[in-house]
Amino acid sequence: MHRVKTRAPMSLFQVQLSNAPGVQQIYDIVKFMDFYVKIVVYQSNGSAVQCHNCQHFHHSSDICKLKPKCAGPRKTEDCSAKRLDTLKCCNCFQVGHTANYRGCPKFPVNNNVAKNNSSPVNNKNIIPKPKQTIN
Repeated sequence: MHRVKTRAPMSLFQVQLSNAPGVQQIYDIVKFMDFYVKIVVYQSNGSAVQCHNCQHFHHSSDICKLKPKCAGPRKTEDCSAKRLDTLKCCNCFQVGHTANYRGCPKFPVNNNVAKNNSSPVNNKNIIPKPKQTIN
């Protein structure tokens, strides 16, 4: 996000809230600490997060501590294979596709990250209150 006139970057925050009573009131907030704010439900782009360092899924290269991997001991950007028949996936080790190919057998099919569970209304991870027993 950038300011329209100056093109200066603006702050953007992501907050995950639990499903508690009154949590929906957060959408009523217009001003916070003298700043005008707009609170919206997170919209995922639906794709799986893939590290550009090790090519594995569900984390980014910013936090990756694994060795660089391109179906060999090198970074993907240093790979000399350019033709499709010489490419080798470093996740399934099959020849003919890259590591980000959606048809790869190791590509995450049921990606929970892609589902919009950030909304308190859609949060299915809440443990239900135990039933009261009357003795």
